Amino acid sequence: MIPIRHETSSYTNRDLQLFFRTWIPREQSPKYTVLLLHGWGDHSGRYMHVGQALARAGAMVIAPDLAGHGRSPGPRGLIRKWHHLVQDMDALLTHVGVTEPCAAFGHSMGGLLALTLADALPKRIKSLVLSSPLVVSDQAVILQKLAGILGTLFPTLPTISLDLRELSSDLRVAAKAESDPLYFHGKMPASTGKVFVSAMQAVRPENAVFDLPIFGFHGSADKLTSPEGSQFIFASARNPASEFSLLPGLRHETLNEDGAMTRLQSVVTWLEAQMA
Repeated sequence: MIPIRHETSSYTNRDLQLFFRTWIPREQSPKYTVLLLHGWGDHSGRYMHVGQALARAGAMVIAPDLAGHGRSPGPRGLIRKWHHLVQDMDALLTHVGVTEPCAAFGHSMGGLLALTLADALPKRIKSLVLSSPLVVSDQAVILQKLAGILGTLFPTLPTISLDLRELSSDLRVAAKAESDPLYFHGKMPASTGKVFVSAMQAVRPENAVFDLPIFGFHGSADKLTSPEGSQFIFASARNPASEFSLLPGLRHETLNEDGAMTRLQSVVTWLEAQMA
């Protein structure tokens, strides 16, 4: 097993001092870089096992706390402009000194952001790993239809909250998230909902991202992001190296379910082939 180093730091973009953490092999040059993107209300500290597994396989892993999340500043859970997150990720990769295309590994909202990054910053992204990506949601369908109006007129209006029991069939995961002071427990601001709906609608089969290799997995019992979104992605994927698994009975955080380490090993094996 490769010894690794875990560090935390910050960088500045849009006049915000944004937090990030890295995992990197101690005694060898990284084989490739992974940009690890968390979900809404979430933070990078909940992905320690993911960062460690990837780094022990030889990757440098960069995991930001997105603005308004975790240890980064900004109103909690509020996203006013989706392209701000794109700009932040571009600035982060520049700050760390990443010059070669990397893999974007995104969970939930982070999966949607990874899809956006691949189209917006094509020289930055070589492959994608998508864990329960937010592309289709069955949450508050009526509010989704009103998102444009509400998000424009009342951007900070609290709308829906997430049922943390839906994170994993292991209810200890929900209990830890509930007691985690860095996890956002409030309701989603209307502006965030508006941004999500717009970003989801922008994921179209003709997008260049679908020329990239994509590895994805989604729990069939996920009630927070619909598995239909992943099925759409892989119906649109044009790269023969793309792979998708629908995981029977698993909920939203499949990397916090039984078999998570086996799943991570599959990610590592696939990434080593794509990032060589």
